[in-house]
Amino acid sequence: MAISHNALMGAKESIEIAAKMLQLAIDEAEGFEKVPQGGGDYDPPIPVPEPEPEPMPEPEPVAPGLPAGYLAKNFKLSEFRCKCGGKGCNGYNGLSEAQAAAATKPLAELLQKGRDEINRRHPLGGGKERAVNIVSGYRCAYENKKVSGEASSRHVTGIAADVSTPGIDTGALWDELNPNGGVGYGGKNCPHVDTRGYRSRWKY
Repeated sequence: MAISHNALMGAKESIEIAAKMLQLAIDEAEGFEKVPQGGGDYDPPIPVPEPEPEPMPEPEPVAPGLPAGYLAKNFKLSEFRCKCGGKGCNGYNGLSEAQAAAATKPLAELLQKGRDEINRRHPLGGGKERAVNIVSGYRCAYENKKVSGEASSRHVTGIAADVSTPGIDTGALWDELNPNGGVGYGGKNCPHVDTRGYRSRWKY
């Protein structure tokens, strides 16, 4: 059966239209923007810039009137970090910084009281002050085992510190200033001080 010329032309146009529609669908699926035909001006879409991340807020001071990160005038929370170096904990035996600050603040305030008293009794002069160094603060299970600490050690909960003031024997001072806490005498002039809530004394 013979096919008329008009029928052939109509079929050709239908095929071309279908091909263009298929190509448009393919381009859209692949994420291409189809440029209009016919020589007209084409303005590509303006890219929307990524929003800049908001700056991290400064950490809130743990206590009124103190710089951020301080628990007392001369003691930062970071000074009480576990010595495990990340091998056993995040530095505060699993506590967040806010939780660690709340737990350790009473201890820092006691140590500040002791530091002030040490400098009153043993002044250096020349505007210098003696420091109370934190030898050991928080301890995770890894660090506590490494130093042969007791499983029930107050270091685990962040309410204990082994402290040192070079050239000064401070054991008697901590006994005096901490009537409702623990004081352990031992090491190289490195007493243990904690805020357990009741009196306890021992030697190690």
